[in-house]
Amino acid sequence: MRMIKSFKSDAFSTIKPDVVTFSSVLNSLAKSKTVPSKANKCLSILKSMTELHKVDRTLDTQPNIICYNTVLNACAFSAHRGDDEKREALSVAVETFNQLREGHYASPDAVSYGNMLKCCANLMPLGNSRTSMASKIFSSCVEDGLVGGMVLDEVRRSMPPDIFLKLLADCGFDKPMRKRKLPSSIELRDLPRKWTMNVKGSDMASRQRASFVKPKKERKTRRRRTERKPTVPVRTRQIVETAWISDKNV
Repeated sequence: MRMIKSFKSDAFSTIKPDVVTFSSVLNSLAKSKTVPSKANKCLSILKSMTELHKVDRTLDTQPNIICYNTVLNACAFSAHRGDDEKREALSVAVETFNQLREGHYASPDAVSYGNMLKCCANLMPLGNSRTSMASKIFSSCVEDGLVGGMVLDEVRRSMPPDIFLKLLADCGFDKPMRKRKLPSSIELRDLPRKWTMNVKGSDMASRQRASFVKPKKERKTRRRRTERKPTVPVRTRQIVETAWISDKNV
């Protein structure tokens, strides 16, 4: 913040925070386990960045998707300080996500939707409100083709199993419901291709929780039996000198 004040007050200042500076500070706050109201503080920093960009008008200070996702991540992990902080973090998450949907500086990606669904699961009690909000977010994610590994994981965690299967059917994928599949058995490769067509490779199954990933089949390795070859006794040759050379047999 001192860098921002110095840049605004001194016209000849060479110290100017950029997107790397802001994202580093946001990341540190988001990962903190001791800072109170970290979601609100992250949003304040993001707003300061936006105001600075309006003055500066350069790409160096323009908020990117990493900054927005970091704020959403800070909200998702604000669930350990009581109900008041949960409500505050949820409000920050909704405001941040709506800014992303407006698309002034960035647009939501698979991580954005995943973090927003994580906010639903972590900050809201299980019930109709949480199910309704998670369903709307997931439906928008399906329309955008951004259902990645974290999205599938968190929407599954946000609602009861039967409602999750019904949600998939409402979005146009009723095969799991018809075949009475377990929600935990559904993988990204089972979903329609158009649901995942805009997801980056790094945001696919690598972000799924281990509890939902089928264990890989271990290849049976054949143990090679080492057959011991029988040891052949080495025959020692005797050198014999004839008696006419040394008069002795060796």
